[in-house]
Amino acid sequence: MTTFYEGAFAKVNLTLDVLGKRSDGYHEVRMVMQSVGLSDAVEIEEGEGLVVETDHSGLAGGPDNLAWKAAELLACCCGKIPNVHIRLNKKIFLAAGLAGGSSDAAAVMRGLSRLWQLDLTAPELEKLAAE
Repeated sequence: MTTFYEGAFAKVNLTLDVLGKRSDGYHEVRMVMQSVGLSDAVEIEEGEGLVVETDHSGLAGGPDNLAWKAAELLACCCGKIPNVHIRLNKKIFLAAGLAGGSSDAAAVMRGLSRLWQLDLTAPELEKLAAE
């Protein structure tokens, strides 16, 4: 079985403007960010159903996890059944403003695009991720 590995790099905000609250409860923001060397390791392989496993006791792997949501979103948009096992090996601190969750979600989308041979471009993935 093939395993796909993706790095999910932390970021720091150089500037951050909160523009308002969206209808989905998230905030619309404008920011300038810089990635840093600290990263989570994301492993993706085919499996039975959708499973997200984390190595951090403070982070659940269920439907509220952004990696789970990213897998569901990409599967739905591309007509795939998300039969994948995703492992999040956490190094980015939780709730520290370093984008650990969103970086993991982006890594999942990149990895699934490769696994499912979708050939999605970075702009196409970014458009989906904005949802």
